[in-house]
Amino acid sequence: MAFKNDTYWQDIGPSLVAVLLLAAFAAYFEPLCGVIGIALVLLLCWWARERQRQHMLKMAQYIDRLTSSIEKASFYALNELPIAIAVFDSDGELRWHNNLLDTWFSCDSEIKDLEHILPGLSPEGLEEEAGEVSYKINDKIYNVLHRNIYMDENAEEKITLVYISDITSHENMRQIFNDSRLAIGYLQFDNYNNVLKGLSDSERENVKAEVNKLVGVWVTEINGVYKQYTDDMYFVT
Repeated sequence: MAFKNDTYWQDIGPSLVAVLLLAAFAAYFEPLCGVIGIALVLLLCWWARERQRQHMLKMAQYIDRLTSSIEKASFYALNELPIAIAVFDSDGELRWHNNLLDTWFSCDSEIKDLEHILPGLSPEGLEEEAGEVSYKINDKIYNVLHRNIYMDENAEEKITLVYISDITSHENMRQIFNDSRLAIGYLQFDNYNNVLKGLSDSERENVKAEVNKLVGVWVTEINGVYKQYTDDMYFVT
C-alpha cells in the first residue's frame, strides 16, 4: 500500500534553509566550508527521506494487518451470526450463502434457485426494493428480510440480499399468550321466547334444560365458564 507524502518537504524545509544559509555564510569565508555544507544538506535530505520511508512502510504494514483482521472478522460474523444470509442474482440463482443457510435449508443439491431452496418464495415476490415477509415451512416460522441492489443504471442486473431469522419460538410464545388471554362474551338466542309459546310447562322446562346442556358442553370445550342471566342470555368467559 502506497502513501503520498505531501508534507515531506514542509517537514524538512526549515532545516534545509538553515543549513543552506550556514553553508553560504561559511563559503564566503572558506570555500571548503561551503562544500561541507552542501554535503550536510544532501546527508540531511537522505536521512529525512529514509526516515519517512521507514515510517510509511510501518504504517502500510499496520494498515494491511488491520484490513486483514477486519476482513476475517467480517467473514466470521457472516458465517457465525444466528441469521441465514443468501445472495441471489437477477435470475433467482444462489450465488453465495453462509453456513446457517445450509443448516436450515437444502443447499447441497445441484438446483440452486430461490424457489427450490425456499419453496413458496419466488423472485417475483421479492421484486420490491426492500421488504419483509413471514415464511413458514416444516413447522418452522422465519422472518425474511430482502433488499435488491441494482448493478447498473438501467436496473437490468441486480442482486438480492436475503436475511432469514428463525422466529418460531417467538411466534409460539405469542400464540400461547393470545390463547391464554381472557375472552368475554354474551350469548343470546334469537326468538327464544317465541319458540316456547304454545308449549306446556313440562315441554318448556325440557327445552330450557336442553339449551343449558348445549351451552354447558360448548363452554366446557373452550375451557370456559358461563352464567345465565335470563332465559335467553348467557355471560361466557
